[in-house]
Amino acid sequence: MTHFIIDDENIDVDNIFDVVNLKEGDELNIVSNTAKKIGALTLARLSKMGVSIGEVFTIGKQRKDFADKIIVFLMGKLCGAEGKIGIVSNDKFYDDVIEFFNNLNYRKNPKFEKISLTSHAVGASAKQSKTNGAAEKKAEKPEPKTAKREPKAQKQGTKAAKREPKAANSKISKIELAAAEALIPQCVSLQALYAACVAKLGRAKGCEAYREIKDGARARYASIAYDSDLKDGAVRRNAIKLYRESGGDMAEFHNKLTSEYKHAGPEIYKEFKEKLVGKMI
Repeated sequence: MTHFIIDDENIDVDNIFDVVNLKEGDELNIVSNTAKKIGALTLARLSKMGVSIGEVFTIGKQRKDFADKIIVFLMGKLCGAEGKIGIVSNDKFYDDVIEFFNNLNYRKNPKFEKISLTSHAVGASAKQSKTNGAAEKKAEKPEPKTAKREPKAQKQGTKAAKREPKAANSKISKIELAAAEALIPQCVSLQALYAACVAKLGRAKGCEAYREIKDGARARYASIAYDSDLKDGAVRRNAIKLYRESGGDMAEFHNKLTSEYKHAGPEIYKEFKEKLVGKMI
């Protein structure tokens, strides 16, 4: 059994099936804000799987920072419960908190772990790569009763042929990557893009496509000069700063702009998304 604490402002509960491998008997504890609702289909699917809902905390936008305090409180409360405890969030803040809790009493057998979009994508890709490698190794076993001696050049050619499929399986094709990139305009956040890539290309290739898009975007984003059409230079620079702090999460970025610029926030968000994020991806 695993107790999951979900930072719903960071990773949407409705995307939980793409991030966590849930099992019967697991428990979800959710920290969200009052504006978000859990989908009925999500609740029905959780019920069918035998996954229970533990505690749900909803926080008003004006008290957004309370989410961190509540999640740490839940970590302490569940510390004595049976089973592992998973913190589902992209926030790096919890890396240090989890290390602190594990160092208290669980050094040999860590009780707490962090689950994020990045860690899940890497884990799924590694698992798929391991499966592919095992299948290739099995397929490449020499047939019985073959000649004991074969030309040296032929042996080298055979070894090279064995290595090629493995290299090919480690990357997606340009067509598949283009199909994933075509999903970007309809996705409002990185979580949504990740889920769309997995739905379009399958778990392994979807993770790979998502990672390539994200890494490519970061490389291009780092070289963007402050020369966009956003009229106010100070606003432009601050918007880019807030975007970096949001880690690419467009919903989080929208909330930061709205909090700082009030009614002008949505308009700045729209202009930034069209003129800067368009260059980035």
